[in-house]
Amino acid sequence: RHGLALILWLLGYPEQAFQKSQAAISLAVKLSHTSSTALALIFEAMLYQHCRDASRTRQQADAAIALATEGELAPWLLWARALRGWALAVGGHDEEGIAQLRDAISQWQAAGAVVLQPYFLALLAEACTASGQVENARTAIASALGIAARTREAYMKAELHRLEGELQPDPGQAERCFRQAIVIARE
Repeated sequence: RHGLALILWLLGYPEQAFQKSQAAISLAVKLSHTSSTALALIFEAMLYQHCRDASRTRQQADAAIALATEGELAPWLLWARALRGWALAVGGHDEEGIAQLRDAISQWQAAGAVVLQPYFLALLAEACTASGQVENARTAIASALGIAARTREAYMKAELHRLEGELQPDPGQAERCFRQAIVIARE
């Protein structure tokens, strides 16, 4: 159910996405299954992140961090910390948030995990952009696009090109990035 909520979001059904997300959290809590509850909270935090709701992203990420810490669920902990870092950074605590994002990404990579790296790097790019660190944002986008090309993980490609367009000083280059993002999103 966790993944279904995100899929519904990506297909343009936000109300259904949040209904499925709440159902997943309720079921996991009812079953007293720590790993499933933490994962359901992470997916809901992702939904809120896609809505650009830093407060609710942080709330769900913090809840997931508590469960992941208690249950010694290292991957869930890193995933939730990345989301919390984004929420902090765009919520006005840019240095702390960016540091948390970088740390979560570094540990994720050190663990050998490749999946979700483009997403985490997109979060970092957005956080860096919000704090005026344009070159760091560009570096994160380039890295994310490189990983996505190698792994064919297309989940964030449209968003990465949109973010890249936002950073272009040349309007023509920006338009090319935005058009590429639209083509990818339609696919």
